[in-house]
Amino acid sequence: MTQKAYTVLARRYRPTRLADLVGQDLLQSTLTEAIQQNHLPHAILLHGIRGVGKTTTARIIARALNCIGEDGNGPITPNPCGVCASCKDIADDRHLDVIEMDAASRTGVDDVREIVESARYKAVKGRFKIFIIDEVHMLSKSAFNALLKTLEEPPAHVKFIFATTEIRKIPDTILSRCMRFDLKRIEPATVLTYIADLCRQEGITASNEALGHIARAGDGSMRDALSLLDQAIALSLSNNSEGVTEDLVRQMLGATDRGHLFTVLKHLFEGKTDDLLTLTDTLFHDGADPLLLMQEVLETIYWLTCLKTLPKMKNDPTWPQEELNRGTELLENLGISSLARAWQVLSKGYEEIQKNPLQKQACQMVFVRFCHLSTLPSIDKIIETMTSGGNHGGAPNSSGSIPSSSPPSTPIASSPVAATANQSKTVVLEVNQKNIIDLPQSFEALVNFFHEKRELLLAAHLTHDVRVTNYRIGEINMNMDMARLGQLPAQLRAALKIHTEIDWIINVTSDISGRSIADSQKEALTMRLSQAREDPFLNNFLRIFPNSTLTLTENTICAE
Repeated sequence: MTQKAYTVLARRYRPTRLADLVGQDLLQSTLTEAIQQNHLPHAILLHGIRGVGKTTTARIIARALNCIGEDGNGPITPNPCGVCASCKDIADDRHLDVIEMDAASRTGVDDVREIVESARYKAVKGRFKIFIIDEVHMLSKSAFNALLKTLEEPPAHVKFIFATTEIRKIPDTILSRCMRFDLKRIEPATVLTYIADLCRQEGITASNEALGHIARAGDGSMRDALSLLDQAIALSLSNNSEGVTEDLVRQMLGATDRGHLFTVLKHLFEGKTDDLLTLTDTLFHDGADPLLLMQEVLETIYWLTCLKTLPKMKNDPTWPQEELNRGTELLENLGISSLARAWQVLSKGYEEIQKNPLQKQACQMVFVRFCHLSTLPSIDKIIETMTSGGNHGGAPNSSGSIPSSSPPSTPIASSPVAATANQSKTVVLEVNQKNIIDLPQSFEALVNFFHEKRELLLAAHLTHDVRVTNYRIGEINMNMDMARLGQLPAQLRAALKIHTEIDWIINVTSDISGRSIADSQKEALTMRLSQAREDPFLNNFLRIFPNSTLTLTENTICAE
């Protein structure tokens, strides 16, 4: 006796009415109303990712238009009966008036010409002759052109339904002739509810955590989720396990144990390089894929960011309570800026791993890089500290903030005040800990020092806008226009702390008298130019060429 072939869940539970569509409420309501009012256009374009119901919707529309009811006299309906001859023939792909074409395998102009020629003849059995073209974006340019005229002015008995995953590849001339519907990704919570109900109908035991993994792995595609569920059921039967369990699904997906994944993130944000390398070595030894591990880390960082921004996500049923608890605990010491920086660095690292033949080593190197970056203060903390004239010397914690145990910074005076004895003592003690020869010995040397450190904007301000009255290592007395450059002292002190690793005392006054480095340089150049004009050779040159000009750079005199 021949055993009946197994039908996969995605086909066995394929919707046959618009009301059965899952996660497409707008499409469902719009098409239902259009069919009831007989306002369905002659050309419909269904766009969305794989597995969200494009082809299924096209077949439901074909049924709705050609259903004749159980008594054979039924009108057009959004809820086809499923028992009449038309419904059965469409379900079995043998209805003479419903022609389905796969544009991925039939891309040429001759294939479209067959459709155009066939459209001239009336329907044989149904009310409408319906052409369903799947993956329509695969048609050639000439094939699209051959379809244009018929698509614009089709016979009254013809309907076109196109399905595509690549809307950008379809010419505008085609798009303008169709009513477009964008099918959404199906939310994981919706997928979870659906497959859990399906498991109950099938009599399959499955844990909510296992189904949650499957729902998320489907990535918005119901067909993908059902295919994964089919695989998990088969795997559970082969292993004689008690239904579909979380461990079985995680093993099937090749996913890292979620507990280990949160531990990886904890080590990353705390900068624990040794512990992280030890853990990833163990994971790779157990068969974890480096690229998949990095992808899971990125997905979890994204989820943590959403959880930080939208606390209501704690009620998401697709995430086990244990993971929600660990994620919430991890977020206690993390800010949005730290999560954004992690996403940026690790996303770049993901691209590097893809291109690198040594993926294990590349993954660990990306993790090591981030561990060192995680100990740096976040941008918002740097700006906040610079604005308030705070100290950059403290080591940041895992959230990218500077711990309160950092030594308090010396405030910047708004008038030239002498440093207190304690301040002077602090400066001397800190300078003694550095090699004094390595530090700038003059204000001009300090400006050059900032040029070398690529602090170009700060160096420009020090050159043109600052007038120094006293300079020594660890302390600067200067005057400047505080109304215009009030933040400059804080920026200078912060940069000095970063690049010299000592706290500097900056005494500032708003008195703008005196000369800046730029003023001194300009005065020196003017004096040299005046001396140059007294040179006999240049005097003769200027007498012979009276329209020439004399210019002077730092080291060169030019006559033009």
